[in-house]
Amino acid sequence: MTIYPEKDISLLQQPDEVIVNLDDDDYAVPNDQAQPEVDIATLPGVPGQRGPTGPTGATGPQGPAGPTGATGATGPVGPTGPQGPVGPAPTIAYTHTQNAVSSTWSITHNLGFKPNVTTIDSASLNIEGNIVHVNDNSLNVVFSIATTGFAYLS
Repeated sequence: MTIYPEKDISLLQQPDEVIVNLDDDDYAVPNDQAQPEVDIATLPGVPGQRGPTGPTGATGPQGPAGPTGATGATGPVGPTGPQGPVGPAPTIAYTHTQNAVSSTWSITHNLGFKPNVTTIDSASLNIEGNIVHVNDNSLNVVFSIATTGFAYLS
């Protein structure tokens, strides 16, 4: 009789069979031979010896990415800030005094735009000149004769 320490096995010889008790379960094995032999590995429900552990299998493919989370709600709009101070009044006029006698008056006014120009001579008479705007901050007035006077820009 082979003894398995992890199992509780007992045999009972009968005239025409052998009763095998395995872990409180009885199995009747026919006694057809002169010297009966019982292979308990063939009994119903009796497990065989455990085989060696097989190698670890390959890693499976990566699963799909989960759904993107929802975007959070936009926070409340803050209160309107206080009104700032009143800015300085814009300069919208410039007076140029031409003291030197010249037929071309070069005027830097820094108004930031091309203003209208009125010219008068030193006798307070209107005089006509050709206005040439150099840029938004300067211009030239060209007269047919050299003169002195004032240019009013607005």
